[in-house]
Amino acid sequence: MTKNDRLKLFEVGKLSLGQAAKLAGYSKPTFIEIISKLGVPVIDYPAEELQQEINF
Repeated sequence: MTKNDRLKLFEVGKLSLGQAAKLAGYSKPTFIEIISKLGVPVIDYPAEELQQEINF
């Protein structure tokens, strides 16, 4: 399994951030930096849900 495979598994929710970072051989901060540069959201929270939380 490649590092890109682990990134994809994180992106689709099959691996947690910590799991994906560990399997890819990176620390969490480094993994966050890498995926952020690739445009992968670290936190996947839909805007509609966030707005509902704010309005609650």
